[in-house]
Amino acid sequence: MARGGGVFWTATDNISFLYTPRFEAEWFLQNGRPFGREARAFAAWMRNQDTLLIDSVENATGVSRTGGHPFEPVYCDDFQPDAWWHDRAYPRGWFPLCGEVSDYIVHSGVGIDKVVFVGAFRDRLASGAIRADGVFAPHTIYVDSADGSTSQATPVLAAYATSLAASNPSLSAAGLKRELFALAVDEVVDYRTGRTTESGTIVPEKRTVKVLRPGQFPKPAASCHSDQATLCLQDNRYAVTVEWSTIDGDSGSGRVAGAGTADSGLFYFFDADNWEMLVKVLDGCGVNGHHWVFAASATDVGLDLKVTDTQTGFSRRYTKDPGEAARAINDVGAFPDACAPSG
Repeated sequence: MARGGGVFWTATDNISFLYTPRFEAEWFLQNGRPFGREARAFAAWMRNQDTLLIDSVENATGVSRTGGHPFEPVYCDDFQPDAWWHDRAYPRGWFPLCGEVSDYIVHSGVGIDKVVFVGAFRDRLASGAIRADGVFAPHTIYVDSADGSTSQATPVLAAYATSLAASNPSLSAAGLKRELFALAVDEVVDYRTGRTTESGTIVPEKRTVKVLRPGQFPKPAASCHSDQATLCLQDNRYAVTVEWSTIDGDSGSGRVAGAGTADSGLFYFFDADNWEMLVKVLDGCGVNGHHWVFAASATDVGLDLKVTDTQTGFSRRYTKDPGEAARAINDVGAFPDACAPSG
């Protein structure tokens, strides 16, 4: 698991081992279903946490791995008697098709309002997190991923949730879940049902699911916070700082002068009445599809100018050594992705 911004996410199966009589001390039955004791402990922990769990459920819907055998069409639903395991070293037990921890959270109801299950699209079919009884479906968002796996889709959704949490610090875990579902849209997709033709072909059927694609998620809100050493430009999107150093080894942070506009500002180093550096961040989208950085300084001290796009986290740095003559900065290709639509 990884944590960030009040969000936990898993990128692999929750539990992937068998429940057999030899492990009796480690599991219990609830409503006729076998659960490991760590599942109950985790659910109890979730009850007291204001944390969103984004849970990867790896098994493709309607497909169960059966050792070395071909895929067998089944619903991804609870536990399956493990008849095919008889030739292994373990006695017959139960195989958790969708993840035993996930099942317990759903069936116990503990923390379900703070859990989002993640599905993905593999071979044009929805996979993961659809169960025969539909209990996962109301809590599942399907996300595009590079290889069609939930292992790839889960961190994408976790990044979206973390951005939401950072932009809306007052949101609870349940509130974050509601916001994610509000962003997702209904799509009718194919899913595997377990029904097969006489030739053994799995027949896809249609299902309406919640889908979140990259263009649907807005960029995070600008988050530059101005202070004595930070200049915020372009509606608080860009954070600008500058460090100075002398040949003698002295160093410090530039201070923001009082004068400035939405696109430009001034820094002083030693005396508030002696401005040393002008910095501009300009919107050049209509010219070359970039945001530009211009800067000019009237000093021979060393400089380390850093301009950060708080929406993307991407930074540009411009430096010069102490004693060098100051050169003008005219970077019209500084931020090539700044003009993308917000979605």
